[in-house]
Amino acid sequence: MITIESRNDGNKKIIIFVHGFTGGKETWEHPEGGYFWDMLATEASITDSFDIGYYEYYTTFSEIFTKAKIAFSSLKSLFKKSVKSTKKNLEINDISSLLQSEIKYRLSGYDEVIVIAHSMGGLITKGCILKDIEEGEISKIKLFISLAVPHRGVNLAAYGKLLSGNKQIAGLDALSNVITSQNDQWVKSNPKPTVKYFYGANDSVVSKSSAVAVEVEKNEITPFDEDHPSICKPSSKNALIYIAVKSNLEDYAQGILDESNSFEIQRLSSEDQFNDENFVLKLFVADVCNANISNSKEFFLNAEFIRKVFSSDYDQEKLTDLYEKIRSLYQDSYARLDSNEFTSADQLINDIHDKIVREDSAYLKTLLPKIHATHKKGMLHQLANDADGDIHWLPGKKPTYHAK
Repeated sequence: MITIESRNDGNKKIIIFVHGFTGGKETWEHPEGGYFWDMLATEASITDSFDIGYYEYYTTFSEIFTKAKIAFSSLKSLFKKSVKSTKKNLEINDISSLLQSEIKYRLSGYDEVIVIAHSMGGLITKGCILKDIEEGEISKIKLFISLAVPHRGVNLAAYGKLLSGNKQIAGLDALSNVITSQNDQWVKSNPKPTVKYFYGANDSVVSKSSAVAVEVEKNEITPFDEDHPSICKPSSKNALIYIAVKSNLEDYAQGILDESNSFEIQRLSSEDQFNDENFVLKLFVADVCNANISNSKEFFLNAEFIRKVFSSDYDQEKLTDLYEKIRSLYQDSYARLDSNEFTSADQLINDIHDKIVREDSAYLKTLLPKIHATHKKGMLHQLANDADGDIHWLPGKKPTYHAK
């Protein structure tokens, strides 16, 4: 259940704390500093933008006695009415569904949810996000601060399974269906929220390598001089983990972490822009209509913008794979031009552009956030900008043309 601790009328964003295995409200409490959210609630920079709450669910280590108690309670319920439901350890995916319901109904008045999750709470949060995407919904969770979350599992969980039939322990195992399925879906799913990965350098439960989701760039990971329990219990406002969380929340409130702000569609500065580029000359030679030339220029401008934004070695590797996929779509369509299925270069270009739109979230899906069909159409023209390359719009052979 979600409990709202700090409320400011008019706020449309809310921060939710999600605890981990065997945790609860006490997960976030330091003997001297108090509750994490109470410290944040004293910051005007936070409360002016966010309400604050926490999510609690049932979790306990051993179910040996719990199962017996459930069986006895079930037997009693046959003979008398009960108004109190019996709690039991649910699987991680089931708790994710419960969190999804809480957000949908209890937080219906909010537009954006920021989750600060510790340990198994992060897997529950990821599951909730993935369920939203799978159902075709745009998740309300926009920022996910991951505190020592075992994205790649916990090796200790393998031993725990031998000692207990606990479904949550089983789900934390590095080889569990929960971990493998989430990681596979996380790579393939978009759009995902902004995620900040924080881990404790002294953590003996969740290692550095496990505290980060698959396919994450190094500069998105931050270490802290904490262990597994202490990373979510700042002792004061001077604790580095508190400063880091607060800073990211403030950045998000100001729109700095909203990646979509930096990916607005770029517009041409003039109709003559790029006229001397090879990809435009190829279009002129192929007698492509002015509307298609103008659109191609704008697509090219946006792709150039993306190439500047995603400049790291990691990004370039992903972009290279994307370019090759776009090239293969072009080659498929061009073969139809050679077979006289198309009667003009315009039909060829429109066919490829349409194909890119259709494949945007399937064959052309990328791990790089916020790249959509407009940018991918431009990548086609980036490939065509190579004068000696194999992207052209006339049948049979490469066009010959002269620069203006």
